[in-house]
Amino acid sequence: MARTAVEACGITNIRVIRQAYRLVVRLLGVTGDMPLAIQARTVPSIVLISALANKAIKDGPTLEYVAGYGRGSTDFLKLFLEQKGDASKEKAEDSTPAAWKVLLSKLGINSSDEFEELVVAFVRDGRHDAKAIEAVIQGYRHNEKCTESRSLAHEFFERFNWGVTDCDDDLVADAVKLIARVADLDAYTVTALGKQMADLPGGTKLEDDLIDGWLAHFATIVDKSEFGESPFQQPLNPKLKAAIDHARDARIHSVTVVDAIKYLLENDSWGHREEAAMRASTIDDFETAMRTLKGRDFKLFVLKSLDILEKNQMYENRFGQAGMNFLEACRRIVRVEKENRFGRLLRTLFAESEVPMLLAEDGIEAQS
Repeated sequence: MARTAVEACGITNIRVIRQAYRLVVRLLGVTGDMPLAIQARTVPSIVLISALANKAIKDGPTLEYVAGYGRGSTDFLKLFLEQKGDASKEKAEDSTPAAWKVLLSKLGINSSDEFEELVVAFVRDGRHDAKAIEAVIQGYRHNEKCTESRSLAHEFFERFNWGVTDCDDDLVADAVKLIARVADLDAYTVTALGKQMADLPGGTKLEDDLIDGWLAHFATIVDKSEFGESPFQQPLNPKLKAAIDHARDARIHSVTVVDAIKYLLENDSWGHREEAAMRASTIDDFETAMRTLKGRDFKLFVLKSLDILEKNQMYENRFGQAGMNFLEACRRIVRVEKENRFGRLLRTLFAESEVPMLLAEDGIEAQS
């Protein structure tokens, strides 16, 4: 596999060839027991990236182009360069030399993913994230069927775009095979396939069957947290987008204020779900949480909520009235629980806080 990739790259320098072979072994180990489909997915990329790092391919593609190939490379390149802090040195171009695409096509590289990112990071900066690479390879192993299906999808793209003299009936037959494998494909690939299938004889039904098949599979997935917006701004079929958006909204609304506060405590940050939960939280939500949580959970919930109230100006843009709703919940509890430990605890906490006067209302005073 490595020799074929070396020949496709046109590398003749023995030193460069040896470096490419060593990099394959270092990143993948011995490939003898590795399925051919996974070797075909990884080895050509390593050889190409190694050769490019050694400037062994005249007028070859940039490393960033390879890392972003087939995944909205312009957007990826901008992101990659921003992370490296050298956006002024290189420019993301919408157009690329046809020779670059020819080379990647000869190598059988249809699109890149995290694997190419990790290899590029290694050859550029020496950052060898062995665990991350192993995780990607294991993912390929566990999803060998998916890898095969994605390969078939890219073969369909290639044949549709370049096999202009091929019989449409053959493409229709290929489309039917892909529809049967739609559960192995991601929503963005399905979208692109659907657009091309629509141009074939009986294309409307082919596209509908493809989209409906993916939606049926999507409905069976319990944990939909991995589905989100593509960072590369790839187009998405409206039906698929609606289903994914609905699932995301359901996840957001399933998060309670208790979940959100717990996430903040554990991560010192928050995401869209936590922000939405905090914005949607009510006075009743805070009061119910404080009356039902026990022990350490109760302690951390109250202290973090008080922290949000103390920094209300900072959090208000993100969390809306969450801080003030916590305050009103505390006022409610203190009114009812004046003489017991619950009320005394809240009065003491406010007295020792940065906002001691806020609890005072209708004769309620923070206890110093």
